[in-house]
Amino acid sequence: MGFFYTNITLKGPAQEQVVSHLRAQRRAAYVSPTINGITVVYDRECEGQHEAVLDTVTAGLSRALQCPALWALLHDDDVFVYALYNRGNRIDAYNSEPGYFGYDAEVPPLPSGGDARALCAAFGVDAAVAPVDALLRRWWVGHDVANKDEGILAEDRHRAVAQALGWPPYTYSMGYHSIGFGNVPEGVDTARLIKIEG
Repeated sequence: MGFFYTNITLKGPAQEQVVSHLRAQRRAAYVSPTINGITVVYDRECEGQHEAVLDTVTAGLSRALQCPALWALLHDDDVFVYALYNRGNRIDAYNSEPGYFGYDAEVPPLPSGGDARALCAAFGVDAAVAPVDALLRRWWVGHDVANKDEGILAEDRHRAVAQALGWPPYTYSMGYHSIGFGNVPEGVDTARLIKIEG
């Protein structure tokens, strides 16, 4: 069985503000420390990977805290999906494997969506547009279906995009359940997470 997780990355509000909002909403979640203006939410209900829930929670955070917010989802190690919000409005979405659940063409479809310029602008890192765009667009090595096993893995893609944006390790490779199991990236101090019981 592969790795599954979801999380929501916010730019601007401090950990205490995010915790206060989630407590008022009675959400069960962990909240990361704020590092260089970035705070991450790991919401228990979002781990069901229902996009409607992710959209509702993320839009609510973005609107209430008047900030950019990006939900990210890793499905079975194979698919990286995100949706970007600013002040409650959805402005971009991305899917690394839009043909994951089946496709009719001989060759699987390329990644869909993902506006690197919008993503970088929302998080104030305009200098990262070119590398982020390259990471979002990359399919398999040389776009050669014969070499698909040598391509970028979904979790690696999420990590690489986050690193290109200058985000801390709290932003990738972890969600509510993996935190509970102690499965977190190197550089993450779980003692700095605040748990909200909901």
